[in-house]
Amino acid sequence: NELGHVQTVGVFKDDKLVGGLFGITIGKVFFGEYICSTEKYGKEFALISLAKELSLRGFKIIDLHKDTNDTLDIGLSEISRNEYLSHLKQWTELE
Repeated sequence: NELGHVQTVGVFKDDKLVGGLFGITIGKVFFGEYICSTEKYGKEFALISLAKELSLRGFKIIDLHKDTNDTLDIGLSEISRNEYLSHLKQWTELE
Protein backbone atom coordinates (compact mmCIF):
# COMPACT_ATOMS: atom_id res chain seq x y z
CA ASN A 1 0.00 0.00 0.00
CA GLU A 2 1.02 3.64 -0.18
CA LEU A 3 2.24 3.73 3.42
CA GLY A 4 4.41 0.65 2.93
CA HIS A 5 2.75 -1.44 5.63
CA VAL A 6 1.60 -4.30 3.38
CA GLN A 7 4.38 -6.65 2.34
CA THR A 8 4.25 -9.50 -0.16
CA VAL A 9 6.70 -12.19 -1.19
CA GLY A 10 6.29 -14.29 -4.32
CA VAL A 11 8.25 -17.41 -5.24
CA PHE A 12 8.46 -18.18 -8.94
CA LYS A 13 9.58 -21.24 -10.89
CA ASP A 14 9.84 -20.86 -14.66
CA ASP A 15 7.77 -17.65 -14.53
CA LYS A 16 4.99 -19.42 -12.60
CA LEU A 17 4.01 -18.33 -9.09
CA VAL A 18 4.53 -21.40 -6.88
CA GLY A 19 4.45 -19.88 -3.40
CA GLY A 20 4.08 -16.72 -1.48
CA LEU A 21 2.85 -14.84 1.51
CA PHE A 22 1.58 -11.47 2.58
CA GLY A 23 1.24 -9.57 5.79
CA ILE A 24 1.52 -6.19 7.41
CA THR A 25 4.33 -4.44 9.21
CA ILE A 26 3.97 -2.29 12.28
CA GLY A 27 7.21 -0.90 13.61
CA LYS A 28 9.72 -3.76 13.51
CA VAL A 29 7.15 -6.60 13.55
CA PHE A 30 5.84 -8.49 10.52
CA PHE A 31 2.37 -9.98 11.05
CA GLY A 32 1.85 -12.77 8.52
CA GLU A 33 -1.71 -12.98 7.27
CA TYR A 34 -1.58 -15.67 4.59
CA ILE A 35 0.94 -18.12 3.18
CA CYS A 36 0.46 -20.60 0.36
CA SER A 37 2.22 -22.76 -2.18
CA THR A 38 1.36 -24.90 -5.15
CA GLU A 39 4.63 -26.82 -5.11
CA LYS A 40 6.72 -28.45 -2.43
CA TYR A 41 8.85 -25.96 -0.48
CA GLY A 42 7.15 -22.88 -1.97
CA LYS A 43 6.12 -21.66 1.49
CA GLU A 44 9.55 -22.35 2.94
CA PHE A 45 11.32 -20.35 0.23
CA ALA A 46 8.91 -17.46 0.78
CA LEU A 47 9.56 -17.48 4.54
CA ILE A 48 13.33 -17.68 4.10
CA SER A 49 13.31 -14.76 1.64
CA LEU A 50 11.14 -12.73 3.97
CA ALA A 51 13.29 -13.49 7.02
CA LYS A 52 16.48 -12.46 5.22
CA GLU A 53 15.01 -9.17 4.01
CA LEU A 54 13.45 -8.28 7.35
CA SER A 55 16.67 -9.12 9.18
CA LEU A 56 18.57 -6.67 6.97
CA ARG A 57 15.96 -4.02 7.84
CA GLY A 58 16.28 -4.58 11.60
CA PHE A 59 12.98 -6.35 12.20
CA LYS A 60 12.62 -8.12 15.54
CA ILE A 61 10.04 -10.82 14.86
CA ILE A 62 7.84 -12.49 12.28
CA ASP A 63 4.45 -13.25 13.82
CA LEU A 64 2.79 -16.09 11.91
CA HIS A 65 0.03 -16.42 14.54
CA LYS A 66 0.84 -20.11 15.00
CA ASP A 67 3.71 -22.46 14.37
CA THR A 68 3.61 -24.98 11.57
CA ASN A 69 5.88 -27.81 10.58
CA ASP A 70 7.06 -25.56 7.74
CA THR A 71 8.43 -22.95 10.13
CA LEU A 72 10.09 -25.45 12.41
CA ASP A 73 11.76 -27.19 9.46
CA ILE A 74 13.56 -24.00 8.39
CA GLY A 75 14.75 -22.96 11.81
CA LEU A 76 12.10 -20.49 12.92
CA SER A 77 11.02 -21.02 16.50
CA GLU A 78 8.15 -20.16 18.76
CA ILE A 79 8.49 -17.86 21.75
CA SER A 80 6.26 -17.83 24.80
CA ARG A 81 3.22 -15.59 24.90
CA ASN A 82 4.66 -13.78 27.92
CA GLU A 83 7.94 -13.05 26.11
CA TYR A 84 6.05 -11.90 23.03
CA LEU A 85 3.78 -9.57 24.98
CA SER A 86 6.64 -8.16 27.03
CA HIS A 87 8.37 -6.89 23.86
CA LEU A 88 5.43 -6.16 21.57
CA LYS A 89 4.85 -2.51 22.55
CA GLN A 90 8.52 -1.64 22.02
CA TRP A 91 8.78 -3.60 18.75
CA THR A 92 5.67 -2.00 17.23
CA GLU A 93 6.60 1.62 17.89
CA LEU A 94 6.40 3.56 14.66
CA GLU A 95 9.38 5.63 13.64
